[in-house]
Amino acid sequence: MDMLKKNLISLTAFVSIIPTSLCIMVSILTIGFALLPISVKSQQPIFETGVISEFKGTGFLTSAYPVIDRLKNGRLVCVFSCIADEKPSKMNIAFSTSDDNGLSWSKPRILFNHPGVEDADPNLLVDGDRILAFTTTVSVPGIDSTDIYMRSSKDGLTWNNEIHTKKPYRYISGKIHQGHRLKDGTLIMGYAWDAWAEKGKPPRTEGEMDNRSGVLRSTDGGESWSAGSDIIYPEGIKRISPGAAGGLCEPATVVLSDGRIMALVRTVGDELYQTWSSDNGLSWQSPIPSGLTAHNTPAALWKLDNSSDILVAWNNSPVARDPLTVALSSDEGKTWSTPKIIVKTGGPQASYPSAIQAKDGTMIVVWQQNVAKGREVRIARFNRTWLLTKPANNNK
Repeated sequence: MDMLKKNLISLTAFVSIIPTSLCIMVSILTIGFALLPISVKSQQPIFETGVISEFKGTGFLTSAYPVIDRLKNGRLVCVFSCIADEKPSKMNIAFSTSDDNGLSWSKPRILFNHPGVEDADPNLLVDGDRILAFTTTVSVPGIDSTDIYMRSSKDGLTWNNEIHTKKPYRYISGKIHQGHRLKDGTLIMGYAWDAWAEKGKPPRTEGEMDNRSGVLRSTDGGESWSAGSDIIYPEGIKRISPGAAGGLCEPATVVLSDGRIMALVRTVGDELYQTWSSDNGLSWQSPIPSGLTAHNTPAALWKLDNSSDILVAWNNSPVARDPLTVALSSDEGKTWSTPKIIVKTGGPQASYPSAIQAKDGTMIVVWQQNVAKGREVRIARFNRTWLLTKPANNNK
């Protein structure tokens, strides 16, 4: 008993001489670890899905063509085309925001609504401390001409009055991804234009279109846009279906670590094609097969924070817009990890993805998905561990 008493006295004396600063440091480290995201502490695979704009739940029968981007403060903004549950029906552009890394979203609000015409193909571009939103507005029925309108915001909540921007071609489409601010301040965004409409001979169907793709460039903050060079149509692409949009269109773009621009373009064949530009979109390398199977449907790209890795989302099918998959490249698009399925509907399309990384490191993909009598904008959140864990049962 005397020995136990001596040991307790010795232990008490030892504790009493520990510096107060060390105790505080240990407490801070303990609390800090407790507050770390689960994904950081455990590195367990995380994958979850949700809905940003639900069929009729947000008042829309159709929610389509979503694009997501991130402000400097981490707020996420998602814009999309929508058709309200009312008569007469027309397509507008709505937006929704998230301040918790995509876990929850605000009720969508209308951003563009031009009476009597269709507002479609929205996109976003973060320009320093502001975010720009665009609509491609079709004022004449058919594939004849379009107008581009822009609104800007400092916080993604309150938007300035719109600007009718200047554009280089009569019919511009395929402007459905995030744009970029380059190191020299030039703004760029991927797009397509139709050569037949430019000649005054508008196509009757998408299958008759002669799309040319590249990037639009602006040096005045987005008020006017000029065209970089077109991506040259590669030989050897076999048309899979007669209704596929002709030419190259809907290019997804990403700025690589060395400043080059990489583009992934939709084709009429059974594979996405990719190309690179070393002069800010003024010229492009000859497109080559990407190794990513897809037909008549666009992909999405995003470069991960503090990394050269690139996230891609696309429809991994030679004939359909289902399933929707993701993969990662660590060599600037030369090779890709094993595809992981985000959604597999078994029929209805799940397409037009847009990808982002939240401020906590979570990867996010949003897309449009057909449901009975309508269409929704849906979301998937996942981490790197889930993405790179090889599927155990035929990619399920």
